[in-house]
Order: sequence, then structure tokens, then C-alpha cells
Amino acid sequence: MISAMAQQGQSDLATALLGVAAWQKTMSDNPYNPDAGHERLQAQQRLAAAALASADATVSVILEQAEGQIPESVVRAMPTVGQPIMVHEIVNPNWETDSALHSSLDVARCARSQTMEFGWWHLLTLRLLADGKLPDPPAFLLDLHAPASLPFDRASLNADHSEITPQERRSIDISIRNLIRHSGGIWHRRGRWLIDAPLPAAWWRVELAQVASAAAPAIIRPEAAYNALRGAWRVWAESAARNSTRLAAPNCVAAYVLAATRHNRRAGTLPVGTTAKQLVANLMRRTQHLSVSHLDPVELARLA
Repeated sequence: MISAMAQQGQSDLATALLGVAAWQKTMSDNPYNPDAGHERLQAQQRLAAAALASADATVSVILEQAEGQIPESVVRAMPTVGQPIMVHEIVNPNWETDSALHSSLDVARCARSQTMEFGWWHLLTLRLLADGKLPDPPAFLLDLHAPASLPFDRASLNADHSEITPQERRSIDISIRNLIRHSGGIWHRRGRWLIDAPLPAAWWRVELAQVASAAAPAIIRPEAAYNALRGAWRVWAESAARNSTRLAAPNCVAAYVLAATRHNRRAGTLPVGTTAKQLVANLMRRTQHLSVSHLDPVELARLA
């Protein structure tokens, strides 16, 4: 039986997940609302300024803006990682960093169902910020190439609602949308969290690489599978959002990796962009009426 303490923990987590979505809706409209009032602008300016100031300030502002719907106790109960994740590792993912994140969450016994919830990643991001495990200040949340590149002029963060231009207001809104996306995913574009949010993308790249290796252990190493998926990640994730049952099936993941490896031997590079998209499209179209769990990955790879 689940203990009363565990039940309370699950209840608090569920409340916090709802709180994440509620907080997001107070910070940015879908679609963008150019007529949002001064309170919205002030909240956005304050959060953007916090992200440029420090990790602690960012966590503090988000929890305050959530008005108790994201309990600090839930953030403290989230798992953490052993080594800090540097900004260059976020912008340029690699096997060592991503697999270390994956291992840390495995050790913490995080369920796969949790890693499919965008709000859970927001809570994890808050914990890692509080623990000093992400870049401080976390300007990358506003733009992956910040502070060198920002959607807004810093002076606009101090402008009054009556003084700021429509373009400046829109630029600040873009930065806040970026922050929400990069922290775990945005509520009204849930299908893109595997693309826009670095941490869940990192975890799932390693998870699927391990799945591919387990499906064909004699011929696929996890790191090689990871490299094949990393180059095609945007294409893969966009397709998986629509066809997750089949495309993320172990034999199909392994088949894509084998097809990508075949392309690498022939062309000298792993497939990216249009080439990767074509391999994924072939695999999806040609397996449409097949039971992929009953077919060898090598045979499936020939269809890609």
C-alpha cells in the first residue's frame, strides 16, 4: 500500500504540475496579445531581469508569480544531478552530459511517465537552478545564445507600459516564451517540448539510444545510436509527436539508427535535415501496416 506520506507527495506534485500550466498562462497569451495590460508587462520585465541577474532570483520570481501554486517543498523534493551543466553543453549537446543527466534521474528512480510531462521538467529546472547545477545567471532561458544575443534591448526592461513601443513589448514577450519553452515546454505547444526544452530532449535522446541498443545489442552501441539521433533530433521529435507509438517502438528506433549508420558509411556523414526527414518519412510510410514489434530491426532498416 502507498503510505500517507507518499500519497501526500503525489498530491502535492499533481498540484504543482497544474500550477506550472496556470503560471504560464498568466505570463503569455496564445496567440500573442498586443493589448495585454501593464501588469503583464511588469511581470514579464521582472522575470526577464531576474534571468539576467541570477539563478536564485529566477526561482524566487517564478515561485512568487505562481502565487503558491508551485509549492517550494515540491521543488526541493525533485531530483538533482551530480555535475553542473554548462551553457555550451546545452547549446551543443553531447553523449557525456546527456547520459550523466539520464543516469542521475535513473538513480533517483524517476518514472518514464514523469519525463513525458512538460510541467515535471519545469519543476526539475527550478530544482537545478536552486542547486547551482545550471548556468548562473540562466540567461540561456531567454535565448540560447544570450547574453550576446537577446530578443530585447535591456533598457526596455525598465520602460513604463505607456512609454514602451509595440515592438519592444513583443520582444519581451518572445523572451518570456523562450524562457517557458527552454524550462520544460510551453502549455499551448506541448508537442514541441522535446525540441524546445534542452533537459527533456537530453534525457530522451539517451533513453531512445538505449532502447535502440537493447533492440539490436550485437550491432548497435548506445553512444552510436545517440549520435545518429542527435543529428536528426528535430526531425525525429516532430514526427514522434504525431506517431509516438510506432516511431518510438524499440525496433523502429533501432531501424532508424541502422539506416543512419548505412547513410554515414555511404556519404561520410550522419543524416541531418532533409536527408533525415526522408529516412523518417520512409520508415513511417513503409511500416504503416506492419507489426514492427515482430520484425527484425535490420529488416525494418531496409525500408528507410
